Amino acid sequence: MFIGTEYSDPTRYDLTVRVPEEDSIEAYLDFYQEIDEQLWDIETVEINGRPVPKVTTYGLGYDLTYLIEVNGTILAFSDWQGDPDFMERIISTVR
Repeated sequence: MFIGTEYSDPTRYDLTVRVPEEDSIEAYLDFYQEIDEQLWDIETVEINGRPVPKVTTYGLGYDLTYLIEVNGTILAFSDWQGDPDFMERIISTVR
């Protein structure tokens, strides 16, 4: 490793990609309106020029979930205590 070089070991991540049951990103996010607001945070980040909802849920640590739509299918990228930079780089490769 060189000074100033970023290094991430991809084997230390447990990134899960799944198709949620909800038929839209809005329906997925509506679920959080019924939960105590201290247990979650939703923000929108920009990845490859498109807005992507990022949901952080808190418990014994935190869980990150990013939601994107690809050809009409919603994909949820999740990792427990994940590295947002690493996750966003992976998501940026999805077309």
